[in-house]
Amino acid sequence: MRKLIVLALLSIFVFAVAVSAQPWFFWEIPKLTEPPELDGVRGAEEWAGAFGETCSPSRMMEIGEEIGWINEDTQESPVGFNQLIDPGPGPDEDAAEHGTDADLSDDFWIAWDDDGLYYFHQVRDNVRDIEDGGNVIAWWERDGVEHAWDLLNVREGGAPSSNVLILLAVDPSADARAIQYLYHDGGEHVYAQEGEAIEGFEYAFREASGEFGSDADYAIEASMPWETFMRWNLPAIPEPGSTMSWSLIVADPDGHDGWGGQIQCWGQGDPIRASEYIFTDTPAGVGTATAAEEDTWGHIKATFDN
Repeated sequence: MRKLIVLALLSIFVFAVAVSAQPWFFWEIPKLTEPPELDGVRGAEEWAGAFGETCSPSRMMEIGEEIGWINEDTQESPVGFNQLIDPGPGPDEDAAEHGTDADLSDDFWIAWDDDGLYYFHQVRDNVRDIEDGGNVIAWWERDGVEHAWDLLNVREGGAPSSNVLILLAVDPSADARAIQYLYHDGGEHVYAQEGEAIEGFEYAFREASGEFGSDADYAIEASMPWETFMRWNLPAIPEPGSTMSWSLIVADPDGHDGWGGQIQCWGQGDPIRASEYIFTDTPAGVGTATAAEEDTWGHIKATFDN
């Protein structure tokens, strides 16, 4: 399911971007009948009917053309920013692929239930960079995905309800810094990497090689309990009709020292610009797939297994 409602189609009045606190996109998030098995494989039944979208240079170019640009030359729009291009090609990267979908592209799916949020990231990547530079909070120096929420949906810059969860492109059982959580405390950013702060957040990482079209593809399948969010500032478990703001950053350093590039999608990590979830009771998951969907996935999975 891909329900995406564009609120405004501005191509000339770009100045409105900086002051508008209204979401550019509303997304209807369906409710799972059963939670997915966290194995890094997007099963047709368990993810049937989930909301799906893409974070990629080409998708953000489409959106920029649709709603207007902050700076077209740097590929920055109100909800997206291709920061893959600024550092230049990485030392192990094909220069012709740099900054394109072949460099990085993330097809993702989202669903929820009474226990939590669920995400599947299917990432196309040309170079895997998971080198640890020694900085305990430098998630941006390693491949991975960053989810940014405004849990109270107050839509303010630097909102105290703004929280970030980082999932690195590594086996979480083998890396103590695989999961990182960033929250606000008295206006300060605080990183949490252990104990109660991240207890309950889980994900599976799977090396996917050339499965999604490039050389270092990977999958991340994640479960994020409401109980964990409620230790911070989520006041209650969402119900159908509840809303929450969200945006995505995918880091892709490609062998650079320090920060090496990323793509920001669907809000640029800013609560003011974030896309907005509307939680629905539309069923998704087990028991909701059509025969055609199940048959198609059966053929695809058989190909992967051979």
